[in-house]
Amino acid sequence: MSLVDLPVELLQKIIREHCNNKAIHALRLTCRDTCIAANELLLRQHPIYDHKTHIEQLAEIAEGRADIRKGVKRFTFLIDRLEPCNTFGGWNSARKRSFQHGADQTYHILRRIKANQPAPTDSELCKTLERWHEENTLIETWPKKMKTLAMDRYSRYRELVEYQAMLECNSNLRTRLSTFFAACPNLQHLHFSIKSSPQGRLLDRTFQSGLVIPKGDVDGGTFHFRETLLAAYDAKIIVKRLTINQLEHCITEDPEWMRVKEIHQVLQHVEDLHWSFAQCQLMDTEPYMIMDDFHEAFAAGRMREVLMHCPKLRKLDFCGPDADSGQEDENFPQLRHIVGEQYWDNLQDVSLSNIRSTAQEFASFLLRHAPTLQSIYLCDFHLTEGDWGVCLGMIAGKLPLLRKVVLERSLSSVEHGGADYWFDDSPSPDFPVDRLEPFVEWLIKGGQKSTVGSRGPA
Repeated sequence: MSLVDLPVELLQKIIREHCNNKAIHALRLTCRDTCIAANELLLRQHPIYDHKTHIEQLAEIAEGRADIRKGVKRFTFLIDRLEPCNTFGGWNSARKRSFQHGADQTYHILRRIKANQPAPTDSELCKTLERWHEENTLIETWPKKMKTLAMDRYSRYRELVEYQAMLECNSNLRTRLSTFFAACPNLQHLHFSIKSSPQGRLLDRTFQSGLVIPKGDVDGGTFHFRETLLAAYDAKIIVKRLTINQLEHCITEDPEWMRVKEIHQVLQHVEDLHWSFAQCQLMDTEPYMIMDDFHEAFAAGRMREVLMHCPKLRKLDFCGPDADSGQEDENFPQLRHIVGEQYWDNLQDVSLSNIRSTAQEFASFLLRHAPTLQSIYLCDFHLTEGDWGVCLGMIAGKLPLLRKVVLERSLSSVEHGGADYWFDDSPSPDFPVDRLEPFVEWLIKGGQKSTVGSRGPA
């Protein structure tokens, strides 16, 4: 029997026992089977956990080689958002809706079809299936081969739904996670994301597999999020970085997790918090209904309640939900609903996107943290009262440690002192001088408006 005839699991056992990490990297350049085995071992240094395929492997990893366990610094939990369809017809209808719910997704699918990018398996069938879904073709018109493929995918989907339901009915997820966390001494970063997120490759993979219907009317994401944080508490690991992408139901529908004392003890060590609600779009719900849920949750102070339990915060990166074009002022969450009057002793970096605020509230937030603040990043930040010239004038020269200012998208130009200051790094033929440096210099050092100079377009 040759090496390539061995099962992948046995290959992994051989590689794990006889190869160091450098040798494992080298194996990736060999034949396909050893490449697959090596890749899976290397992933365990930064494991990507999917509750269907990897939960059984957690104990194995926890008992594995010490050098691999020491390499685990980040744990990424990709959560499947599964719609509990009871029939094939319901699954197929939901899948059709998922192709039609937004222009961005439609554009992505058509672009990939046009580029003729191969899918992992059954490339032409997957591509044709997507095109027919896009055209809303009924299943009765499908060829027999296409029906067989679709039914096979529905069967696998049902297995995933049943497996997820089983996980949520017992406590083995928390137990296995805590065992795994305790075995990884350098783990400090927990990262949560929706697997069916309409972003880049994740979207592509979702539509190719046909297994996941991105829908948010179940709290499965909150369950896994809560159990993971409780497992971190059980394992007594220090979580310094927490990244949360698109788990909208943690805020909009199931806030009870944030009142659990064990989770408070996990949050009190967090220094770097990234929380993004961008692209939280449900497939068959009107966008204004989603925004109503967000507005109610933010106004109730649920984000403030979370941040209140993060006293050691050094970096705050918050991105509100996407708003319809032209409706930013009404749909973006208000800064006071996110941070309130909260003060952090060592807040150094602030990144805020898809936010609205009054000039006074925003300036007050920055000035509260003047002794420590070093970096400000703003993207699509809208003032509901006051203007940017006055707002920035209130903080200019009053943040002694400030070293970096980045303004993007709707803030790519700000009117100050009668001139528009443009913050792009590519000088135009009409205005060859970079306008960012004098603005930042003024913002950091203060002084008179004339320090900046009036170099904006007439």
